[in-house]
Amino acid sequence: MSPPVLTPPLQAGMGGRTPLMYAALAGGDATVAALLSWGARPDRTNDIGLTAFILAIQSKLPSTIALLAPVTNTELGQALVHLAMSQVSVSPPATRQLVERAAREPAAAMEGLRWAVRWGAAGVVDILLEKMDPSLLSQPVLQELLVEAVMSDSTQTLASIRSLCQSVPPEVEDLARQRGVAGVGTGLGEDEEEGKKDMI
Repeated sequence: MSPPVLTPPLQAGMGGRTPLMYAALAGGDATVAALLSWGARPDRTNDIGLTAFILAIQSKLPSTIALLAPVTNTELGQALVHLAMSQVSVSPPATRQLVERAAREPAAAMEGLRWAVRWGAAGVVDILLEKMDPSLLSQPVLQELLVEAVMSDSTQTLASIRSLCQSVPPEVEDLARQRGVAGVGTGLGEDEEEGKKDMI
C-alpha cells in the first residue's frame, strides 16, 4: 500500500496537530502504525509543544504508547514528566524501555525523577533509581527528593528515596510528622524515642 498524499489541511490541523497526533489521541493503533510506516514524524510537536507520544500518554492508551515509545526521540525528561503526571503503568515492556533509555541521559533522568517523586509514580522512580548514574544522587539531592516524597503521599516512593538517604534533616522529620507520614525519621515514634532517651 502506498502512502496517501497528504494535502496541506491534513498535514497540520487545529493547534498544529498532525494526523499522527489525532490517531494517537484516539487510540487508533492501526492508523498510528500505518502513518509511521509511511514516514510520519513522531517527534513533531503541536503549537503547545506536545508530540503524538505525549498525547498518547495523556490519553492513557497503553497500546498506542507501546507503538510510539520505541520510535520517539522526544525530550525524554518531558516524556517521563507526562508518564508520572498521568500515572501511566510502566509494566508494558516498551514503556519500561523508554524509562530505562531516559535513565541513561543525566538531565532526562533527573527531571523525570523529580517529577515522578512529586507525583508518587513509584514505578518510574524505581526504574530510574535502578538504572541511572548513582553519582547524580548526592545527599542534598536525595534530601530534596525526600521532601517531595513526603508531600506525594506515596509510601512506596517514600521508601525508595528514604532507603538512599544517609540522614534525615529535622525539618523533614517535622514535615512528615505534621502530615502524618511514617517511615521518614529513625523509624521510632515519639513514645519510643522518649523511652530510648530514658534508658540512656
